[in-house]
Amino acid sequence: MKKQTKKKSRNGHGGRRRMTAAAAIMAGMLVLSGCADTVSAASGTSAKAADTAETSTADTSSQDATTAGTDTTAAASADGTAAGTAATQTASTGNESLETLAAESSLYLTGDYSDKDKDTGEGSDAQKLTISGSGQTYTISEAGTYVITGTATDSRIIVDAGDDGNVHLILAGMSISNGTTAPIYVKTAKNCRITLQDGTENTVTDSRSEETDTASSGTDTETNTDTNTASDTEADTDDSQEDLSAAIYSRSDLIINGSGTLTVKAGYNDGIKSKDDLEIVSGTIAVDAADDGIVGKDSVSIADGTLTITSGGDGIKTTNDEDTSKGYFILDGGAVTIEAGDDGVDSTESAVINGGTLTVAKCEEGLEALFIAVHDGTVDITASDDGINISDGAGSGDAAGGMGGGNAPSGGSGDTQSDSSAPGNGAGMHRGGAPGGGNAADGGNAFSGGGRMSGMAGGQTIDGLLLIDGGRVTVDASGDGLDSNGSIYINGGYTIVSGSTQNDNSALDYNGSCRVDAGVLLLSGTAGMAQYPDTDSKLSTAYASVNVDAGTEVSAVDADGNELYSWTVDKDADLLQLAAPEITSSDTVSFVIGGTKTAAEIK
Repeated sequence: MKKQTKKKSRNGHGGRRRMTAAAAIMAGMLVLSGCADTVSAASGTSAKAADTAETSTADTSSQDATTAGTDTTAAASADGTAAGTAATQTASTGNESLETLAAESSLYLTGDYSDKDKDTGEGSDAQKLTISGSGQTYTISEAGTYVITGTATDSRIIVDAGDDGNVHLILAGMSISNGTTAPIYVKTAKNCRITLQDGTENTVTDSRSEETDTASSGTDTETNTDTNTASDTEADTDDSQEDLSAAIYSRSDLIINGSGTLTVKAGYNDGIKSKDDLEIVSGTIAVDAADDGIVGKDSVSIADGTLTITSGGDGIKTTNDEDTSKGYFILDGGAVTIEAGDDGVDSTESAVINGGTLTVAKCEEGLEALFIAVHDGTVDITASDDGINISDGAGSGDAAGGMGGGNAPSGGSGDTQSDSSAPGNGAGMHRGGAPGGGNAADGGNAFSGGGRMSGMAGGQTIDGLLLIDGGRVTVDASGDGLDSNGSIYINGGYTIVSGSTQNDNSALDYNGSCRVDAGVLLLSGTAGMAQYPDTDSKLSTAYASVNVDAGTEVSAVDADGNELYSWTVDKDADLLQLAAPEITSSDTVSFVIGGTKTAAEIK
């Protein structure tokens, strides 16, 4: 049966630190039997924190929501501030500001794609490997470059070249399948680079069924020392008896590049999996997996390419929950489309979007990690549960979430609103901290280097953060739209959220603090469990309780009737919120729905 893994609570989050570098891909040389040829070492594909400010501006020219004569997208910078915003600005979140939390966390990672990682050439020493027939095992035991062509069924390719070499596999029009084990298995290598040769189509099929027993699914029963993962302390069976649970399974760093195509069919479990770092530089890749689509234990980094992932489990996943310098996902460019039975992207430490397009067309939760950042690019999520979820993996959000943080526009700090129709509160729900009205300064929802209870039972606050400071984010969620068991900091970009139609979820749900200092935030959903950005945000929020039918275009206008923004509400809603630069406490803002104008309140 397919191995099920429960999420673990992460350790060591009492005080965050800036990431300086993730684990680098080791360099060296690899070895096919009978060949003395070697290739030079790859220089590595580490992911590291940006040490210099990088700016990015969201392209809103083709957006559904439009602005009227105002540039509403702030430039993102690596110190967590928007252009024109003082870096010393702090938020009222107790002992730690949102800027500090952002700067000291893993929110500014970028991929490090070396020239060797991008190299697709054969070189003068490349060897030809033609696969054919059925029931064959092709073992590559020496470093070098191998150009693979042909078709083989019930066969496998094993890379077993030692821990000190590099192997370069060029897939040049090949198809391999196996019904009992992983068709491609990188057993030992410093790293393995797979190139998809231009103009070729390549297929790897794991035709094991999802119910295939481990004992008959190609388990590697020898004792493995695995020097590449010597620091990996995750308790599992992989260091002794290894279930080769993916169509392409690597125990070493795995790099994929080229301009050809690769189709991976994984009927047993995962599509492509690395026990170290997995890096996709380029190529057109389609993965159809019974469980997770693409898995990198330490990291998954995408520089470019076109990826289409259909998975019964998570679309993209990292699993290292022992080392906070690992367990990250980075999208620097390219186009990724995911239809997942579970999460679109599930990363133990962080998920960072620096560019490109991420479309999660189907999932339970779209993005889940302890730290999530959108600096640039486009993120479009359709979720049957929460759209974006900040979680430490310990189940802190399983109970009644969203009870802490975010005072209602009226009723005072932590007051209970008995009017269930009033914006900002469900009937009898306590807001703004511990029951009875505790606030951040009192420890109700402050960050102090660790989780503390906030709000009603189950609303535990963690030191996680959702940061949006550029790009365009669109969320259509049947659960909470933006859901943070920690805090939310919006400092740029363009964000549109359509939350649940049920009163037990909301477009905005957070346990710590939510500050909007730049950019645009458009929210639609129900009022029953609604939360609002903090009142110490630099941008004011306009809101109105008004019934809106799904598919209706909504406009926000100023006192003179000038349109500020317009967007289409995806689902039925009875509460609209807009945080934007044009709105101040002295403005008169109205929402126009089907020609009917409704005055908004401002906080």
